[in-house]
Amino acid sequence: MGKTSLNFDCDRTGQEHRISLSGAHRIFPISVLEVVSMGRTPYLGRFASPSANDKELAEVALSKVGMLHLKDKPYTEISGGERQLILIARNTGTGTAGYFV
Repeated sequence: MGKTSLNFDCDRTGQEHRISLSGAHRIFPISVLEVVSMGRTPYLGRFASPSANDKELAEVALSKVGMLHLKDKPYTEISGGERQLILIARNTGTGTAGYFV
C-alpha cells in the first residue's frame, strides 16, 4: 500500500532519502565536519549530539570525496564546488539508499 502523509515515519524517511539544496543560505559559520555530521541526525535520539563514531563516519565520508583537509574550515568560507562535495559527503556518510542534489 502506498504511503500518505498520515503514515510516514519521519525518522525512517530521513534515513532512507536525502535532498541537498546546494543553493541554501549559509548563515552560521559552522565547520565542514559539523555540516557532514548533521547527516547523522536521523540516527540520533531526540536532543542527542553526534557521537565520536558519528564524527568518525563524517571524516570517512569527507575522505571519500577528497575534502577531509577542509574539515575544520567554516562552511561559509568554502567555494560552491566544495560545498557540493561536502553535501554529497553528508548524504553518503549516512548509509541512505539514495539522494537528490
